[in-house]
Amino acid sequence: MTRDFYNRAYEKIKAAVPEIKIFNGSFGQADSDNAFANMQSNGTHIVSMNMNIGTSSTRKRTSAEIADQVRSILATFPEIRTCTVSDGGGGMGGA
Repeated sequence: MTRDFYNRAYEKIKAAVPEIKIFNGSFGQADSDNAFANMQSNGTHIVSMNMNIGTSSTRKRTSAEIADQVRSILATFPEIRTCTVSDGGGGMGGA
């Protein structure tokens, strides 16, 4: 179920957000040997998606506008109970 959900969400988001440069994610239970993953929220019911939308100078929409669109897409999935979409989290060089 989680893999199917991830694939459906990925396809909808990728089609609606052409600004995405990199899209990666994870789902399911962390391997027992993966100490770093086990320190984070994980489980068969958790999906994490990360998107790089480039710098503000390379796109017309703001990160807040794109985050709002992703939120509206995810709201169409009845299987989601809790969802957090953050914009501007960026890490190294994020915009």
